[in-house]
Amino acid sequence: MYENKQAKLGTNRGNRRVWLQAKWLINAGFPRGTGYKIEYSRQLVTITRCDRNPTRRVAGAGDRPIIDINTKQLGDSLGDVDTVSVAAENGQITIRSN
Repeated sequence: MYENKQAKLGTNRGNRRVWLQAKWLINAGFPRGTGYKIEYSRQLVTITRCDRNPTRRVAGAGDRPIIDINTKQLGDSLGDVDTVSVAAENGQITIRSN
């Protein structure tokens, strides 16, 4: 299952924030409780499903999973943009600067 969406970046406590929420996360392999890790690079953030020793877990309730990233690294990686492209497929989500 492949999903391609636009998301708005917000700001919280001085850091950039991206909030991903919806059933499409389940289809992409990220139901509530799933472990994942985040890698930051220039204009790209990669979220990968991680079943062994995850650094984070998908939050939410029932069939409404939530991935909330609010870190300095997010802003450093994506730059000063208001919207990003989000693509998801088979246990991996990529967030790119527009």
